[in-house]
Amino acid sequence: SRRNHWSYNRIMVSKTIIKKIIPMEIILNKVKSYDRNAKKITNIRKCSYSNDYIVEYIKSGIVPYNNKPYFNIEIVNFDLKSEMRDIKIDEILKEKPIEFDVESIIYTDEQLKHLEKLRNVQSKSSSKQLEEFIKEYSDNFKVGEPVFYNNHHGIITFKHKLKNPNKNSLWSVKVGDKEFRYVNGRNLTKRKVEDLSNRPLDQKLNKLTTERLLKMYKRSLVVGRGIGNIEIKRILNEREHIQKGETKIINLYH
Repeated sequence: SRRNHWSYNRIMVSKTIIKKIIPMEIILNKVKSYDRNAKKITNIRKCSYSNDYIVEYIKSGIVPYNNKPYFNIEIVNFDLKSEMRDIKIDEILKEKPIEFDVESIIYTDEQLKHLEKLRNVQSKSSSKQLEEFIKEYSDNFKVGEPVFYNNHHGIITFKHKLKNPNKNSLWSVKVGDKEFRYVNGRNLTKRKVEDLSNRPLDQKLNKLTTERLLKMYKRSLVVGRGIGNIEIKRILNEREHIQKGETKIINLYH
């Protein structure tokens, strides 16, 4: 019947509001105000014991003392009534004929894109989305990029081909005189090299060997409580690593 059809559309839209209509960016920004390391919303559901909503999200960051990346699924409760209030479903439904495509009339093209994106998110479990997030993270490096590996400064030298494209990317990383091969990208952290090229070069310091400058810079870190001599750092940024012997190849299990 026409009345049943109306009721069905109304119920389906009401269910959609909670999980699909709220733009992901709004919810993610709200979660970031609580946890700045929130990266991606994986699920939103109504709380059974209150008027809040339970938001599941991926949290990712760097462990300060060892520069190692971490990836977790976290849960937080939020009052999303104000976000829900922005969608004037009831008013629009009352003004429209019974037979119509609810979504195409209520939403703009941009909102429909958000809707489809959120539907795709909701169709996957949080654990599956975490796997995909880590895969994207492991892919997001390039040859020649400075990284931290096992809390040591390294440079990516090669990207290995994968038999299974769904697996995390594997890289070769040069750390000192060792080259680690088949390093899982999830174990790497991007390392920022500060651009000091516009800073004047200290000609006296520049005459010293790289090995001598390294020792001086390490001492300056102790004296400066973690803040090294900027003039020495300026020179070291452009110096090559001191090779003390042949490069040792270490093939990791993969």
